[in-house]
Amino acid sequence: MPKRVYLIRHGETQGTAEGRLMGATDQPLSAHGTSQVLRLAELLPAGLLAPGAATWCVASPLQRAQQTAECVAGRAGLTITTDDDLREMHFGAWEGLTSQEIEERFPREQAQWASPTDDTAFPDGECLGDFQERVARAQKRILERPEDAVMVFTHGGVVRELICGFLGLGHESYWMFAVQPASVARVDVYDGASGAPGAAALSGLWSVHDWEVE
Repeated sequence: MPKRVYLIRHGETQGTAEGRLMGATDQPLSAHGTSQVLRLAELLPAGLLAPGAATWCVASPLQRAQQTAECVAGRAGLTITTDDDLREMHFGAWEGLTSQEIEERFPREQAQWASPTDDTAFPDGECLGDFQERVARAQKRILERPEDAVMVFTHGGVVRELICGFLGLGHESYWMFAVQPASVARVDVYDGASGAPGAAALSGLWSVHDWEVE
């Protein structure tokens, strides 16, 4: 049996609803975001959240991820571990801005992200190489866990980076995955003993948004 890793993005916040980069900004879920993650808990496989389930739950320390974890796993009585390496990328001077505002204020810096390298960084923020290194540390800890099922409550950028890490994809694949608020990406890892990458497959990518009425 493969290790089933569920990569769960937090529900909507006021900032994400407005299309703003939140990154290190510690916003709570909005009322709509809370309703999203409660619905998400109903749509996940029942065995993950059953009493006594052998499911390891780990979350980013930012409150939107912690609240999502509590609404999904905490309500089922599962213990939630916090991992600082699952924080969203720090967007520096871009924190709280929309894509239009970034294009107007930082056109040269924004263009660099079309073909990023490990040294590519947000102004006064985190560089891509550092972000990848810390997410890789979190990935290694996930693989080292003995449980066959893991629920990871984190952020859109971290979900993308973990998908690429598990599947062995490079920078060019990062933006290929649309990661909506209150979404789940399931990765099946077939041999990842002692933190080794192993063979993996993306077996699902869906969002509560798919069930919401427009």
